[in-house]
Amino acid sequence: MQRRARGTTHPNQRGAVIMIMLLILILGAASFLLTKLGKGDARQPGNLATTTDVGAITGALIGYATINGFCLPCPDTNNDGLADAPCGTGAPVAGRLPWLTLGLGALDSWGHRLRYVVDPDFTGASPCPITQSLQSGIAVQTRNNAGVLVNLFPPADNPPAVVIAHGANGYGSINANGTVMQNPPASHVDEETNRTATTGLVQRTASDITAFGDGPFDDLVGWVDRNRYEAQLVKANNNVPLPP
Repeated sequence: MQRRARGTTHPNQRGAVIMIMLLILILGAASFLLTKLGKGDARQPGNLATTTDVGAITGALIGYATINGFCLPCPDTNNDGLADAPCGTGAPVAGRLPWLTLGLGALDSWGHRLRYVVDPDFTGASPCPITQSLQSGIAVQTRNNAGVLVNLFPPADNPPAVVIAHGANGYGSINANGTVMQNPPASHVDEETNRTATTGLVQRTASDITAFGDGPFDDLVGWVDRNRYEAQLVKANNNVPLPP
C-alpha cells in the first residue's frame, strides 16, 4: 500500500514566517518604547520627535568632526543652512544650526530652526589643534530643588557645542521663512537665557509654572558630550591619543 507523503514546508516559507514573526516583535517593541517615552510630556506633541532629533544632531556634529580634522562647524549666521566660517577665537559664538553643512533637516518638530552655540576654539581649518587640556567656554546649567542654577559639568567637561530647540511656544526662534518669532515674556527667565546667551545655557524639566522665578520652560537642549567627542576623534585617528 502506498503511503501518503507527509506535508513538507519549503525552506523559503519557513524563512518568511520567521521574518514576519521578527517584524511583529520589532514593531511591538518600538510601539511599547514610543508609548513609554511619549508619556514623559504628553502636553507637547512634538517633544518626542525633537528629543530624538537633538540626539541625532549632536551625533552628526561628532561625525562631522571625525571627518573634518577634528573641527566642528561654525554657526549659520545668515540662515542659508551653511556654516559661516571663520567664527573667531575665544568666547563662544552662536547662530543657527548649519543643517545643510551637516546634511540634516532644517527645522524642529514645531517648524522652527535650531539655535547652535559652539566654542570657536573647536572650529577652524582642518586639522584643528584639539588637545586634552583644551576647555570649552560653554557651561550648561540646570536648577536644583531650591531653584538655584548649578553647572551640569566641571569646566574640563564643558561641551564644545550645544543645540537648542525652542519648544512648542517657539519663543526666540526663527521659522522656516526666516521670520523671527516673539521673544520670551519677561517671566520666562531661562528661555530668555537660551535665546541670547552663549554660556550658562539652561536645560531643565518642562514646566508651565514659575516656581522659583525661573519661568515656564519648554526648551530642549542637547550638547556634544566632551568624552564621547574625544573618544570618537581618537578612534578616527587610529587610536592615537589626543595631545595633552
